[in-house]
Order: sequence, then structure tokens, then C-alpha cells
Amino acid sequence: FGLLLSNFQSVMTWGVVILGLFMIVSIIALIMELLKKQVPMGLDVVGLILGICVAVYTGVLLGVCVTFPLWNIVMLPLLFLASALSTGMAAILLIGAVFYPNELKSVDAFKKSHFALPIIELILLVVLLIVVANNPAPAGWESVMKLISGSDAVAFWALIIVVGLVVPTILEAKLVFSGSSKNTENAEGKESSSERTISGVSSVCVLVGGFTLRLLILVAAVPISVVVPWYL
Repeated sequence: FGLLLSNFQSVMTWGVVILGLFMIVSIIALIMELLKKQVPMGLDVVGLILGICVAVYTGVLLGVCVTFPLWNIVMLPLLFLASALSTGMAAILLIGAVFYPNELKSVDAFKKSHFALPIIELILLVVLLIVVANNPAPAGWESVMKLISGSDAVAFWALIIVVGLVVPTILEAKLVFSGSSKNTENAEGKESSSERTISGVSSVCVLVGGFTLRLLILVAAVPISVVVPWYL
């Protein structure tokens, strides 16, 4: 472990530091919550900054591998950040729908923000694929083709695009724009069982899509081929 902290010119070293600090802050906040104490605003801000750094860290670390066009692109950390925000919100909403259904009405603004994230994620993914496909190295085009029409195409279209992005967008749009909350909200201001079900299904879809996205980004990357002259 000590060797991982010996080279601050390495992205991996910074990742170890960021992850370590994030875990410490998270544990402190958890202990304070369990003790029913107010978490200081400063600690929340530090946790937020570290959380963002953790979200983009994997994309930055992969980007160091310059021989993989699918990884060596500035759009990847941004895509991972949007995906992390979306899956994080989905996990919170899923837990709320299962264990704290009476509190879901109090986070309407939170749910509206969550509605926009799959759309942003889809835009970032499309831009990333377009840029990588136009990379001068053939490996960029091959990586994109593996995703959209090759060996990983079924998982890409079914689990990332349909399940992870399209379905949650449709379901969240139903909750946000259909006015169902006005028609189904009971006298105590609680969400109906149908709204909780929609929120729960949408959250599960987002989590499945987020996991599959990271997995396919790893397995679909094709390295640049290095041609060795015959006389060497």
C-alpha cells in the first residue's frame, strides 16, 4: 500500500488518495448520522468534491492508456461522471421506494434532476462514439463497431441504450410531466403505489445500464496495433 503513495505523478496514486479520503469522510458522516447528529456543511462539501473526483477517476485512469482510442478521450471521464450521478441517484430513489415510500414526495426536485441525467448520458455516449470512430487509428473504429454491431452489440443496445437510458427516460417523464402526482397523490401527500413502482423500476434499469456501460467500455476497447518492421 505504501508504494501506491510514493509517486504523485501517477494517476493511480492520486486515485488511492482520493478513494481513501472519500472513505474516511463517508465513515465520519455515517457515524454522525447514526448518532443523530447534524453533519457539518463543510464535511458535506468535502464529501461532494471527493465524490465527483471518485466518479471521474476511473475514466482518467483508463485515459492514461494511450494505445486504446476508446479510453484515451476526454469524453470518457465526463460520461463516467454523468453515469455515476445517475446511478447514485437511482440507488437512493430505489432505497426510498422500498424502505421510505412516505418520504418520496419530499424529493420531487431530486427526481426531476434525475430525469435529465439519462438524456445527458446518452448525448455524451453518442459524442464519444462518434469521436472514437473518427480516430485516425483503425482501433477506434473497431472498438465502436464491437459495441454497435459486433460481439457486444446485444448487451450495448439492450442493456445500455434500451434498459439503461430509454426506459428510465420514458418512466421518469411519465412521473415528471404526466401530472400523475396530482391525480394519484393521496390526502396525506404520499406517493401512490404505482408511482413507487415506476420509480423503483426506473432506478433498477439505471443501475443495470450503468454497470453494463462500465463493463462494455472495458471489454470493447481495441488496442492500436504496433507493426514491427520485418528486419528487426
